Amino acid sequence: MLSSTITFAHAGMTAEGDNSVLYQKVSKELLDRMRQKKHVFNDKEIKEHLQKLNWNDPSSLQYLFLALEKLCLETLGMKLMTAVGGNNDKLFHVWMKEQSDWIQSSASAYANRVTTRLCCVDFCILSPSPKLTQITMLYIVFEASLKVLKQVQDDYLRTVIEKSILLAQLAAIEKNIGKLVSYSLISTKDGQNLGDHINKLCKFLAPKCLSICQAFGIPEERFPPIARDWVEYNKWDNQGEIYTHHPLTS
Repeated sequence: MLSSTITFAHAGMTAEGDNSVLYQKVSKELLDRMRQKKHVFNDKEIKEHLQKLNWNDPSSLQYLFLALEKLCLETLGMKLMTAVGGNNDKLFHVWMKEQSDWIQSSASAYANRVTTRLCCVDFCILSPSPKLTQITMLYIVFEASLKVLKQVQDDYLRTVIEKSILLAQLAAIEKNIGKLVSYSLISTKDGQNLGDHINKLCKFLAPKCLSICQAFGIPEERFPPIARDWVEYNKWDNQGEIYTHHPLTS
């Protein structure tokens, strides 16, 4: 499924601008839903799970993404309210030129939470939520691509998949480490230990990384030469990607 969409990915992103434009739309819709009480957070549940956060459990880390999403959306809402006041004429300027960071962070936090939760549901790490069926964003494509993996019975393969999900979660957390620590969603000590968790997962997954990539079924012709047989490719100085020793035609 992933390989069949690569051809259209560039055209789709170019037509829309880029992901940042999409994220603006995501944040706007989320704020509207919050005002309508359709997008709500269970503060008590989030707090309880953050107090017993398990860095080796993808389902536990879901609550950290939920807390980050809540923080970003509520902060964005308050900043807009303060800057705009009752003058809606200021809204465009504030939205486009003053609060871009929180807009992007809000949408990114939501995307991370949704995609990782769908992974956890598919691998039976979490129970499905009826609210997920209401999500109509592009991230549902990710859910569909993983449905086939529900039938994974091999314990070792399941471990590889779960650790891959966990690594993706930790990488997303690392990108947001400043907000997470400064707003006390995680402790300074946890922030300092994050790199060790990531390195441990990389050490486990590194010997299997080529097999994991090949499992996506992306046709080799989609890759640049350095992503193919890189051992053979690096036998010569190719001056970037000039096909001196690897001509397009024989």
